[in-house]
Amino acid sequence: MKNILKKIVNRKVGNSEIVEVEQLNPEEEENIFLPIASDALNITEQYNQIVFFYQAGICQLTAKLEILRQEFQACKDRNPIENIETRVKSPESIKGKMERRGFPLTVSSMVT
Repeated sequence: MKNILKKIVNRKVGNSEIVEVEQLNPEEEENIFLPIASDALNITEQYNQIVFFYQAGICQLTAKLEILRQEFQACKDRNPIENIETRVKSPESIKGKMERRGFPLTVSSMVT
């Protein structure tokens, strides 16, 4: 799971601000709340919990990009962000992709 833990950071480069996604360091990983993949939850509840975390991350990234888009529009002569679209794959699409790639149909293999 370590390879998928990322964080969103803003960096100043000259007069520009850049949004990047970085790998978490080990100290930060210990403080991240991840979905519970235990026997106490059935597969649907586990899937719904994981999708919630992915959607929350998408909302955070979308909000930052929308602010950048508005800032470019208000303060700059150009706007490199034309539109922002997001999605979370459907359960059927995830299942099909896992089968094509030969992964077992488990929640842990879906996340990795």
